[in-house]
Amino acid sequence: MPPVYFTLYYNIIVVSVILWLLPPIRNYKTNFFIYFLVYAISDPIAIILSKFHLWGSITTFSILSYFILLSLKKFTSNSKLYDVILVFTFCLTLFIVFFEKGYSYAVFILMHFFIFFTILRKTILNIAQTFTINIFYFVILFYEATTIIKFLISLLDTQHGKIQLLVVGTFQILFAVFFTIFNENSRKMKVKLKVEAKS
Repeated sequence: MPPVYFTLYYNIIVVSVILWLLPPIRNYKTNFFIYFLVYAISDPIAIILSKFHLWGSITTFSILSYFILLSLKKFTSNSKLYDVILVFTFCLTLFIVFFEKGYSYAVFILMHFFIFFTILRKTILNIAQTFTINIFYFVILFYEATTIIKFLISLLDTQHGKIQLLVVGTFQILFAVFFTIFNENSRKMKVKLKVEAKS
């Protein structure tokens, strides 16, 4: 990475780490408090562990992602399938911690696919049950998609990957600002659908 890109990327990371400490405060006592709390502490913990050569960043992110997945269990109506997913991903987490850290990227991406589809299911059910579109849920889905894309770029290491990481990193900052201003209960995030009554 050219020095100018490295400096810019470093500055983006620093700003992102600081701003992501705020969403858990805004989302306190909501369904996504743990979700945002884990994201808030992920970068600081990963940086510290990596600095002392204890764990690589991606291994740390994979481990913490399990707790995000676990925090979303409330959205699944005690689904046995989700319990199986939790057990499966827990076993994968133990595998990368004790045996093969080289699969951390794959485990991380897999977990966030599960996270994405869990929130998508919540979003669809919310629309079906309340006839209300909650924009907040769609922004979280978009955020999860960019998270997956960011790590896929890192994994593939394409020719223009570094520039794409800068773009995605900038989006991360914008997401942090959005999640600091709004939460799932914000009135401005809810759009009521008009349902015509049958005659």
